[in-house]
Amino acid sequence: MKFKLIAGTDVGLRDNNEDNFIVAPNLSVGEWITPIDSKQEYNLESKGAIMVVADGMGGQDSGEVASAIAISTIQDLFSKENLTDEVVKSDKSIKTYLKKAVIEADKRVKHRSKIDPSTGNMGSTIVIAWFINNAVYIAWLGDSRAYSYTGKNGLRRLSKDHSFVQQLVDDGKLTETEAMSHPDSNIITRSLGDPESKARPDIVVHYLQKDEIILLCSDGLCGFTDDKSIFDVLKSNEDNLLECKNSLIAETLKKGSDDNITLALFKATDDVPYRESLKGKLLLRYVSVSFFLVLLICFVVSLWWHVRVSEDDTSSKALGTFDATMPDSAKGTGLISNDSNSVLKYNDSSKVDIINHGGNNTKIVVNPARNTKMKNTEKSKDTVRRLNITGTLQPLIITGANDSVD
Repeated sequence: MKFKLIAGTDVGLRDNNEDNFIVAPNLSVGEWITPIDSKQEYNLESKGAIMVVADGMGGQDSGEVASAIAISTIQDLFSKENLTDEVVKSDKSIKTYLKKAVIEADKRVKHRSKIDPSTGNMGSTIVIAWFINNAVYIAWLGDSRAYSYTGKNGLRRLSKDHSFVQQLVDDGKLTETEAMSHPDSNIITRSLGDPESKARPDIVVHYLQKDEIILLCSDGLCGFTDDKSIFDVLKSNEDNLLECKNSLIAETLKKGSDDNITLALFKATDDVPYRESLKGKLLLRYVSVSFFLVLLICFVVSLWWHVRVSEDDTSSKALGTFDATMPDSAKGTGLISNDSNSVLKYNDSSKVDIINHGGNNTKIVVNPARNTKMKNTEKSKDTVRRLNITGTLQPLIITGANDSVD
């Protein structure tokens, strides 16, 4: 898959910029850049590409320190040396590593606060987009966001804010529009460096399409520019990522943003090979596992049936053969007999039970060879047939049989 990148930040109306970002178009070689040429096209290599946005918080310059630590941690963990083949071998390992990276960033921010009193109470949001296997893995803490845009599906949030107002929206107490102007809209419920809790990042996987745009941004943008306005800008400039970036910043400043504005944009520029995509791999794995389970079920059922039949047969064995007279026209259920003291009952299922043998009420399964004529009796309608008898294991001698069985 081929793609394009652009990223940037604007201090806005503030004196300093507490936001930070980083981009690596090819993690296989560990190249970290600030992309300014939106026309350059990259190939998505085996270890993928990554974009990160962090929005620092804290007095003085502490927020800037926290966001810088977040970015440097990601650069460290996603370096060529640390990003091994084992990390990218599966969907599970990718998610696990993303979570590990965010937790490590949280630890490092807290450690710096502990050893440097001047940075006390500092923290940072973080949102990461890791593009690999033709999918994007999103991990985040706080209210920095990830969006997806396509001409067909419009604008969609891939992340959900960890914030006080988002909880109110989820509870139905605020609308999205009301949340943007709420006086407590700056209160976040999860972040890097929170001294009262461990980092608990959320992670989602999104499968990419041709011409899809992925946007990461700090709340300096999405806290002032509503989703409809973001959609309009992307729709009007979807063929030019640089213009998308500049227009989003301009639109946000026009709406009165007094915060730093940081964003990163990714665009898939060709068809996403379905067979090579992670979604395709997972579907193939699902089909393979399902097929295996079907075979396993068939095997178990077959084994169960075999065991059941075997159990039925364990109480029976061959008792012998004898000649008996059976009417050719016999249908349904009736009686046949031979010269011995045996009366047999036959039916259309080709099974015959001896219901009386020498006064013994012993039931025996009989498989008559109905198509084997031995000799005709004086009555032409009757046929002498040889009956192969199997039955219970109890000793039994059939008078008139060719063989006897104990």
